[in-house]
Amino acid sequence: MLNIANVALQIAIILNITFSYRTDYKVYPHKRIERKWQRFWLDNKTFEIPSDKNITIESKPKYYCLGMIPYPSGSGLHMGHMLGYTGLDIVARYKRMCGYEVLNPIGWDSFGIPAERYAEEVNRPVQEVVDENINNFKRQLLLMGYSYDWSKTITTSDPSYYKWTQWTFLQMYKKALVERAFCLANYCPKLGTVLSNEEIINGLSERGGFEVYRKKIPHWTIKITKYCDWLNDNLEHLQDWPEKVINAQRNWIGKLVGYLIPFDTASCDIKLRAFITDPLELIRCNRIDVSADFDALSKLVTPKQSQQVYKLADKCKRLSNIQRMRLGEIVHTGMFAINPITKANIPVYVNPTILSDVSNNNADMENCRIHTNDQLTNEIDGNAAKNGEIYANDFIKHTKFLMRDWIFSRQRNWGEPIPLINCNGQYQPVDKLPYIEPKPTETMPQWAGSSFHFVRFIDPTNQYCLVSKELANKWLPVDLYIGGSEHAISHLLYSRFWYKFLHDINMVPNDVPFKKVCLHGMLHERKYIHIVNGKEIEVCNNEVIHYKDKFYLKNVEGGIDFKTSVIAKCAKMSKSKGNIVSPDHLIEQYGTDVLRLHLMFLGPFDRDKIWKLEGISGMQRLITRVYNLIVWNGTKLNHKIVDIVPNKCYKMETNKLIHGVTKDIENLKFNKSPALFSSYMNFISRYTSGKIRDEVTLHDFTLIPLKCVKILVKLLNPFCPHLAEELWQIINLHSTSSSGANQSTIKSIKSLCYEEWPTEMI
Repeated sequence: MLNIANVALQIAIILNITFSYRTDYKVYPHKRIERKWQRFWLDNKTFEIPSDKNITIESKPKYYCLGMIPYPSGSGLHMGHMLGYTGLDIVARYKRMCGYEVLNPIGWDSFGIPAERYAEEVNRPVQEVVDENINNFKRQLLLMGYSYDWSKTITTSDPSYYKWTQWTFLQMYKKALVERAFCLANYCPKLGTVLSNEEIINGLSERGGFEVYRKKIPHWTIKITKYCDWLNDNLEHLQDWPEKVINAQRNWIGKLVGYLIPFDTASCDIKLRAFITDPLELIRCNRIDVSADFDALSKLVTPKQSQQVYKLADKCKRLSNIQRMRLGEIVHTGMFAINPITKANIPVYVNPTILSDVSNNNADMENCRIHTNDQLTNEIDGNAAKNGEIYANDFIKHTKFLMRDWIFSRQRNWGEPIPLINCNGQYQPVDKLPYIEPKPTETMPQWAGSSFHFVRFIDPTNQYCLVSKELANKWLPVDLYIGGSEHAISHLLYSRFWYKFLHDINMVPNDVPFKKVCLHGMLHERKYIHIVNGKEIEVCNNEVIHYKDKFYLKNVEGGIDFKTSVIAKCAKMSKSKGNIVSPDHLIEQYGTDVLRLHLMFLGPFDRDKIWKLEGISGMQRLITRVYNLIVWNGTKLNHKIVDIVPNKCYKMETNKLIHGVTKDIENLKFNKSPALFSSYMNFISRYTSGKIRDEVTLHDFTLIPLKCVKILVKLLNPFCPHLAEELWQIINLHSTSSSGANQSTIKSIKSLCYEEWPTEMI
């Protein structure tokens, strides 16, 4: 009872502080206001770029900000998407108010396996499903009030777009960067296609988590390895990219400098080649391993060992990559290789765990791996160990990259058709683009269309070239690119390669696509597990009580059942895990601005965070407080807000707010601003209720300076644009009507989005 009394007392104090001077307190009408301004922005094309239509128009400094475009699935956008897009929109609106011409486009990554698999699941044509999903995605983004330039929307499955995907592919073909290969590749039977190494995580397909096998299959390959040196060295120039992205790409490219050591075999003409970084590894070498898929395996096998070797090789063909890695079985081929330093005979074994291209019989590549025994160094002549540097002079230096060429074709229908036709065994480019094939059997991967979309966004309706020189020079590179950390390697690496190639053929003005990359944290969904008889049973959130850093089930009276503890687990919010939270019902219940503010309040933008509704009512109260501070009787400005010079107290608190919110946006954190707005509202409430006094009070303390209110509304605009636009209009209607302006002047009031960002008051 005591706790309840204390809570009631605190509520009474808050209400007294906040609304002591109000008699007509209103609930913020979010549905009416948000629909009104979303329609206004669309009808007036508020966020389109006028200077792009007429390049001679003198434009402001440019700022190109972009979010990673979604692939339109059936489940719609979820809170994880909205987290990233809301942060991006805050920056876009802020930069406009700072005097920049802002390009903020959106599009749909609509080709690829996810869309095709979803269409198969619902047994509908994939084009029909994709169109429906795109319409749903657009509806959701419009509801969130994002300031996109909808005139620049692209769809990667639209022939007018993939014409340029095919065109770039043909330019690579002409530059000998495209090759038809028939060799071992990662094949996923469940997806019915080959996959690149970047599409495999921990031995399973990234999409669906299915097993992957090694299989010889004809496919197209892009020789991205020809750009390995540049992709690796250029990482040093990415000054404003997250360190974890740079490290992830550096490790994936995997540049190693060492030696390619040839081994003669004792009784056959096969040359084995092993890569080493230290010649002393040869001294410790006690075994050489080749892959079960090795091209010349039959020449290495002696008759005595052939039955065991071929049995293991056949077994590997039926095993997935993960099963091979776990096999733990090796077989001696019966063959021995000669150590080039010690001249000792080294046994050659078949090792199923070797899955990479070491099976290739290319003279410039390794085709085996050495196994070392550190104990051997102590048993060999000490001078040999000391003279490793002398041995190094006997071998040719070699640079090796762990990254492999990009397997570029997929045995699926829903993708860009390969624009090459087999003419009597020779592949020829098609005569006309886009090349539309009704039922293609081999298409490009999903990554193709999204590797250069940021270039096409600039000039999406150009039918004659990928992008005009004028617009490319104006807008590129992208100033800020925001997305999820799951794309740190694949998408960002492919984009760097594709953009570098476009620069090499003089299509773009520079070789780095994104000046600054920001990875927003993952949004996790918490679920509660109760273990019964060794089995995990999921428990509803409302059946769990959090007590002293532990979770328990409720008992029948609604109290804590201390005998039944509950485990809280977190998983990334994603469609594949089936744990997504849609924004639709929250927009309906709380409003877009409340949801935007709540998403930012969950924690620093770049950190992982748990999705929770706790706290959203606080954001709702904050927005309602701001609305009721400024608006009286639904449409009029609070008569206590007057055009007076702000005193010392107001200046100090307002400057604190300006500085804090500006810093929060510039640092791409966003989470401190809601608390700063709340603190500022508390200050106004306390001041107008007589609880704060200046040293000299020159006016009625219940009056609120109009200048400070305008600053508050401007600062709110990036976070709560619908509320801010409505308040700005009410303030300006009051100003124009009180100054005797006519009706046409009132109708010409412009959007808040191009007003100047506040600077500190002197």
